[in-house]
Amino acid sequence: MGWYDENDDIKREYERRASENKREAGRLWHLYKKAERRGNYEAAQELHDAAEEKYSKMAENIAKSRNFNK
Repeated sequence: MGWYDENDDIKREYERRASENKREAGRLWHLYKKAERRGNYEAAQELHDAAEEKYSKMAENIAKSRNFNK
């Protein structure tokens, strides 16, 4: 039986969250580009802002997983 480190679980959880944020941001970015191509600039701006927020959360979770931001 190996040594259990709770910090590894916490790190994995932050990595999982970062991965989810990245996937969601990519989806929002795709929708943003689609709305922009169709000339729906108001919706495009909202999608762009939402994607940036998700990328920001992804960066926060990566930093937390590396113990830079406790």
